[in-house]
Amino acid sequence: MTTEFSAFNADYPYPEVTPNGKNAAHARALLHNCAGEASEATSAMLYMYDGIVLEKNAEIARAFRQITATERKHLELFAALAFALGADPRLWTAAQGGLRYWTPRSIPYTVAPRRALENALALEYVTIARYERQAREIRDEGVQLLLRRVLLDEQLHVELFRSLLAKL
Repeated sequence: MTTEFSAFNADYPYPEVTPNGKNAAHARALLHNCAGEASEATSAMLYMYDGIVLEKNAEIARAFRQITATERKHLELFAALAFALGADPRLWTAAQGGLRYWTPRSIPYTVAPRRALENALALEYVTIARYERQAREIRDEGVQLLLRRVLLDEQLHVELFRSLLAKL
């Protein structure tokens, strides 16, 4: 049984990371995309784990491993854009009273394929909603272009996870 998906990211190039200028508010928003509780760092680490522990289901494990690479690319792009906007691109996010470093505590670890796919879908839905909101609210074309491009990948991941879940 193989997936009908031949790619795990959309077939469009990523835009160059070129914001209109420095903007602390936009930088903070992108840092949250990098290292918030539901973020690219969380997705990459969760999917890496799932790709390892679900090896008995080769199709699911392969999907998680492939999507891990895409999520790492998103993390790199958002971090570079946050840096271009004026932020230090560490794995941290703005929090009450300062900055909070990313932690794996929020990762919902499981070795059950169905639960892993459900967790992945939930994470994708949260990030898609945030990126759509940011694309509407942030008035910087460079930021909007990257958000819209990353959204294409995240929407593809939802389709893939739904397809795999339906097969279980």
